[in-house]
Amino acid sequence: MWSETRPGRSLEALAGALFCSILAVGSLASVPELQLQGDMPIELRIENDATVVVSGLGDDARLRQAARFTAGDWRDLLHVVARDPNRTAEGADLPPLLGSYSLDGSNLRFKPRFSPTPGLVIEASFAIERWAGRSDSRVLTASYLVPRPEVERTAQVEAIYPATQTVPANLLRFYVHFSAAMSARHVLPQIELLDGGGNAIETAFVEVEGGLWDPSRSRLTLFIHAGRVKRGVGPNQALGPVLEEGKNYTLRVGEQALDAHGRHLVETYEHRFTAGPEDHVSPSPVSWTLEPPRSSDEPLRVSLVEPADVALLQRMPAVLGDAGRPVAGRIDVSKDGSSFAFLPEGAWEPGNYELWVPAALEDPSGNRIGRKFEETRSSTEVPQEPPTVLGFQVLLSGG
Repeated sequence: MWSETRPGRSLEALAGALFCSILAVGSLASVPELQLQGDMPIELRIENDATVVVSGLGDDARLRQAARFTAGDWRDLLHVVARDPNRTAEGADLPPLLGSYSLDGSNLRFKPRFSPTPGLVIEASFAIERWAGRSDSRVLTASYLVPRPEVERTAQVEAIYPATQTVPANLLRFYVHFSAAMSARHVLPQIELLDGGGNAIETAFVEVEGGLWDPSRSRLTLFIHAGRVKRGVGPNQALGPVLEEGKNYTLRVGEQALDAHGRHLVETYEHRFTAGPEDHVSPSPVSWTLEPPRSSDEPLRVSLVEPADVALLQRMPAVLGDAGRPVAGRIDVSKDGSSFAFLPEGAWEPGNYELWVPAALEDPSGNRIGRKFEETRSSTEVPQEPPTVLGFQVLLSGG
């Protein structure tokens, strides 16, 4: 057995390197040329453990000489590399794998020193003509994809928002919620927006390398191409809108999307919806209906006149108590963004409260409070809108 310790040489240098080493141990040139016929007895294969086997080297004279070969000599005959099929098209210029060579009768075996990473391709080439004592460069080749271990799939799509059956035709964004942390780079390629005929809509979403993820990497934001949403601008005129009123669509997340551990989703998820009329009306919090809690452990319930962006509604409104002190708590938003409930961390105390709604709150079409999405203003023309403040009173038993 010979261990590989030296860097590799190109196949173009095989003849000189090999025969110089052969002459040093008793040249094979003195051995009659091996006759290779059309039904070539020599075979090259790669086994499941990534061991490379050259079988049928049954020429006794050559085998006696080969028993004195070094690892470098064998490497010049048998070149083995590992490549990433997603990054490297060919393996000719890659360094050879480290490992050991051994003769087993008329078989040559190469065993990698380290177990190859699942997903890599092992490629081997054996200079069969040089083994036969001739100088041309005909080789045998073989390749093997190292399989990924079977692991239980657990991650899946929990929901896509807006979750309604009908969305405005000028919808600006979708939110895809997963049950676990996902791979940053191996999800977007598995997402498609399909028209009613099942055809993928090209340039539907803004391309962001790695995607727009929340800190837990379990929520992905998909921005519909704003240039196709806003009327009268170049992409909208050249390509048309992404969604058209009255037509049906499917947002598909393929099961080949990977979670943070490299595992596929449990199954493909499809969200079907219809595009309704466009929405060009700004949100109006002053028209919201507030239902104060009637007991210390009930939430404040708020009903909106029109749905707001679910993710923004989840984090933007704030409740302030006496002397303007923020009240810690959580917000639970309905699936369509048309209502939410605020539940404080502690119990409500009787008194006066305020619900603050920042002007940056948007509806699903990107319309903000006091400014429509279609409006174009320079940064110097956009005033700093104050938040909308809605007062309510908590009256508890005995209060």
